[in-house]
Amino acid sequence: MESLILIEGLPGTGKTTLAKWLSDKFSSKGIDNLLLLEGDERIPCDFYETAGVPSAQFEKLCAGNPDVSNELYAISHKTENYYYLRIDKSPKAVEPLLRLHDIGDGSNYYYSGTQRMVMCGCL
Repeated sequence: MESLILIEGLPGTGKTTLAKWLSDKFSSKGIDNLLLLEGDERIPCDFYETAGVPSAQFEKLCAGNPDVSNELYAISHKTENYYYLRIDKSPKAVEPLLRLHDIGDGSNYYYSGTQRMVMCGCL
């Protein structure tokens, strides 16, 4: 039987500490578990610090920054029309340009909240 355990609470109330403790307890008893904390790129609907850059703009960004282009391609995920990558794991030299495409930002020109929900399968 599989279970999903969600822990919510106010900032500073020990959510992370409790989640890590539970994960350790499960592991010590031989129970496989996966601990996902907020901001983890493995969470399909968590777009924290994620840039969604249209392909043509991403390729232009890489061409204009040859010293980091290999790294950008290596950390990005390409779809039909976009490249997605974590801003906080990208080279600092291109961070301001990637922030223009931050899909975790509700005021982003390219994405609405509804589009994010559809992209992650929530709608």
